[in-house]
Amino acid sequence: MTPPDTSGLEAALRAEVDGEVRFDAGSRGAYATDGSNYRQVPIGVVVPRTVEAGARAVSVCARFDAPVLSRGGGTSLAGQSTNTAVVIDWSKYCTGVLSVDPERRTCVVEPGIVLDELNRHLARHRLQFGPKPSTHSHCALGGMIGNNSCGASAQAYGKTVDNIRRLEILTYDGQRAWVGPTPPDERARIVAGGGRLAENVWINCAFSTVFAPFEEITAEEFERVTAVTYLGFVNGTRSALKRMLPRDRGTIVQVGSALGERSIPLQSAYCGAKHAINGFTSSVRTELLHRGSNVRVTVAQMPAVNTPQFQWVRSRLSKHPMPVPPIYQPEVAARGVLYAADHPGRKQYYVGASTVATIWANRFVPALLDRYLARTGFDSQQTDSVPPAGLDNLFEPVDRTPADDQGAHGAFDDGSHARSWQETLVRHPAATALGAGAAALGVARGLRRLTSRNP
Repeated sequence: MTPPDTSGLEAALRAEVDGEVRFDAGSRGAYATDGSNYRQVPIGVVVPRTVEAGARAVSVCARFDAPVLSRGGGTSLAGQSTNTAVVIDWSKYCTGVLSVDPERRTCVVEPGIVLDELNRHLARHRLQFGPKPSTHSHCALGGMIGNNSCGASAQAYGKTVDNIRRLEILTYDGQRAWVGPTPPDERARIVAGGGRLAENVWINCAFSTVFAPFEEITAEEFERVTAVTYLGFVNGTRSALKRMLPRDRGTIVQVGSALGERSIPLQSAYCGAKHAINGFTSSVRTELLHRGSNVRVTVAQMPAVNTPQFQWVRSRLSKHPMPVPPIYQPEVAARGVLYAADHPGRKQYYVGASTVATIWANRFVPALLDRYLARTGFDSQQTDSVPPAGLDNLFEPVDRTPADDQGAHGAFDDGSHARSWQETLVRHPAATALGAGAAALGVARGLRRLTSRNP
């Protein structure tokens, strides 16, 4: 990458940004380290006096093609707060608590506020931000979000990701947007405004299910699962295309499942709906190709994922329902969906090695897989504990209020994988090809040596 025009960049930042602009050697040296052993001298440092000034600084850096790095307390232990970039330090001025809603148990803060300062402010409302890393006296909330900080209290209160309701994000090209649960009136306003926020990516992920043998699922329950899981995707796609087709751009990601290609026992309604989604999506894709549309549709086929669904699905099993191992954490699924959204040219993506194995085994030895699942599929979907008691979410949400929000993780953290080597290979195809080529070359050289030694 061509180095930016440093003198021009500094002059523009001083002229346009309300804040401290530091390009001297001493300031750059002070920001070259964080809590780790790494050292990267930045291009310069900007300390904005307001969030708006910080956004302006990013816009100026983008104009000069200069990389940027947000920084709070600099407590990161793996070098995340150091880089050859323009460091934007939020921790001096952007430290406000903008609002607190004790009834909803939420607050809105600026990214530079230190965790202990926030909790001192919340204490008057008998509230606290739960995650408490060892650097709580000087780590900023923005950095905690970037690191997904936890600490000793995470078992009781969850990690940072479990305590974030909404985020205002700032992209490199200056786009600001709130992401998270969006009220209908705000969503309508965004759609009416058009632009990137309204049309870029639409993700369909609705589902419900009933764990039970088919004959124990009522017609009403089967219809409800189909309406939510299958028609949820159909009507979501309809709504997305209504906005994307007139502009001739956009991406729809269908969050599918390996069970959409290989059904298992005890989930007949869910498997049927997931199969229907695949057929529906293929039909829509061919229609878009026929009309020469630039709207793209892709599917991210998921493995078993550790989500709260297994605590609140309707179940008639004698034991607590569980996903079929191997189980992956929600972050693996999220990375797969994000990659599919950024690379929608492929028809579908498989997330997790188990998804690949399941789908290909079903294509080559389906009858053998039938007998295997008949023997193991009942026990592999149940734990040894008693089933959960209380409400299920088949006809009404269980987490109606923010206080009821269960977060992204389910009850199977201990047995779930936080990484997938298969997904990593998919996301880095060039490195994968290079590694495969090197391995092939190594094998070829080894065979050549063997041949030369055995004339």
